[in-house]
Amino acid sequence: MLFFPHAVSRASVLQQLQALGQKIQVLIRRYFDLQSVLILTAPQVSWLALHKAWQAVAAQVESVFYLPHGMFHLEDLPVLQSSAPFAADLPAEELCHSLEQIPLTKQARRALVHERFAGQDGAELATLDEAEALPSFLAALHKALDAARSASRLHPSVRQAMAILEAHYRENLTQAEVAAAVYLNPAYFSTLFKKNVGQGFREYLAARRIDAVKRCLRSSTGRIKDIAAAEGFDDYPYFCRLFKNLVGQTPQEYRLSQGQGPVQKKE
Repeated sequence: MLFFPHAVSRASVLQQLQALGQKIQVLIRRYFDLQSVLILTAPQVSWLALHKAWQAVAAQVESVFYLPHGMFHLEDLPVLQSSAPFAADLPAEELCHSLEQIPLTKQARRALVHERFAGQDGAELATLDEAEALPSFLAALHKALDAARSASRLHPSVRQAMAILEAHYRENLTQAEVAAAVYLNPAYFSTLFKKNVGQGFREYLAARRIDAVKRCLRSSTGRIKDIAAAEGFDDYPYFCRLFKNLVGQTPQEYRLSQGQGPVQKKE
């Protein structure tokens, strides 16, 4: 709350607010190493007007998704559309361009993305849902579209195996079981899978589980050991070594780097 009892004009109040906002952003950047978005409203002359201004900002909070870091006035926020005026099956570049140019509500973006990637990797969809700003969303979308293009070129049996893995990766799946499910000899399946995916079966399965754990660490403050077990890792020391090897951080270091949860005692 800021009072300006001696302000000579509305313009001088806005000028002071602008200067204060810039200082706040500098401090946020210096002490927390974070970029920020600040929204300014016009000065209000009563508590009721202030309440209405707050409601107006809250009603448009999703618009921040489309803003670069900086300071904006409420009237500058983009108006979001509740449904996409374009089809989900546009060519990849055209789809990304349309999503960049036409602001949508989170629900509308989610509906469009789930329509485009129906039946595909849940991890890619979760990453898109979690994106907090347009640049990270578009980067994740490009990655998901590339993955979808790659998947379309997979051998049909490998594509079927990937669907089985996606549905059951938390379980104690073996290569032989998945090979049998797609009616292939285990040795041939192993060769075919690596040729198509670029990783061996066990390496791919481990990486898929690690991705799921990372997603949970970004959104949950539960015990790391419990999260790992829920995502298919029964051997906790092995999980910790694998996580550090693949991610370059321990699970707890990764969680803290994502701004989640208090420091935990060693488990």
